[in-house]
Amino acid sequence: MRDEHYSEFYLEFGWVLEDMSFLKEAVEYYEKALAIDREVYGEKHPSVATRLNNLGSAWKSLGDSRKMVECFEKAHRTFHEILGPDHPYTLSTKRSLHYLKHSSSSNQE
Repeated sequence: MRDEHYSEFYLEFGWVLEDMSFLKEAVEYYEKALAIDREVYGEKHPSVATRLNNLGSAWKSLGDSRKMVECFEKAHRTFHEILGPDHPYTLSTKRSLHYLKHSSSSNQE
């Protein structure tokens, strides 16, 4: 079961689970999709970065800011390396990280 079709299935099922507030289960499916994409495409591919972004969003919903930031940072680095600094995906993850870091530091004050 190591092809991109299974990855898409796991991703979409993860979306459904996340939408239904089954967040831990969604994380499991996002992780499965990520593992498949890493195996199929390698570490430096837009699909891998997108899966990391999905996983980060699920961790955010679960309240795990450390894992969330870790996923978003990896996604941003990957988008930056393969798509460049001015690509919309790169800029979007950069803005998200900036917002998350500043909102979490102001919440700690």
